Amino acid sequence: MNIKRVIHYQLFDLGKAFLIYYFIILSIILLGGGVVIISSGNATFNGTGFSSTVFCFIAGLCMFREYFYLFSQNGVSRKTTYIGTLSSIALLSALMSIIEVLFVYLSRLFPSDRIRFMHFMDIFTQVTASSSLALQILLDLILTFLIIITCFSAGYLIAVLFYRSSKILKIGIAAGLPVLLFLGLPLLAYIFPEAAARCGKLLMTISGLESGNPLITMLTLVITAAFLNIVNYFVVRKAEL
Repeated sequence: MNIKRVIHYQLFDLGKAFLIYYFIILSIILLGGGVVIISSGNATFNGTGFSSTVFCFIAGLCMFREYFYLFSQNGVSRKTTYIGTLSSIALLSALMSIIEVLFVYLSRLFPSDRIRFMHFMDIFTQVTASSSLALQILLDLILTFLIIITCFSAGYLIAVLFYRSSKILKIGIAAGLPVLLFLGLPLLAYIFPEAAARCGKLLMTISGLESGNPLITMLTLVITAAFLNIVNYFVVRKAEL
């Protein structure tokens, strides 16, 4: 089995889940938009960005174990498996970014004073206000692609680390991550407010939110995605059946 077959198998398999996901999203959008128009009300949708990032993160979590066993049993090397998986992730991220942006700009067919779709580039209002439509679409596509592929890669890394961990470490990962995110970090911020403020300012800077520059955000996402996938490659190479 070569890289093309690995990619084809994963895309065909994951494509079913993506079709179901976007069918649900489209149904919600059409139903919500129809209700607003019929009722003569107003509504603001947050687009599909947040739900799609969660979906991609979960898809990344599910992309290692089953495929690793299947491809290994068919004589596929770990390197080929990973390259095929990364290619599948990149293709899916590109396709999803196109769909996400299409949802946003097709939503402008609705009366803009009654229905509004928010998207990632809405964070950078100064840029969108002074840019042409073509540039806005291009920036939206790039930013959405980078966010989605980063979520995929992060989910995949956690799945590989979980697979390679002992039972005790698996319990630690499964229980420790939610506790750290929802209890540990807020508690540390409360105990060390000055350090938390500095960390917050650093995050605002490297994310481009402080300067309002999406190029900084994109650069940070490129570095993050590259780092995650480099780690993924070396961890997958040492994974054992």
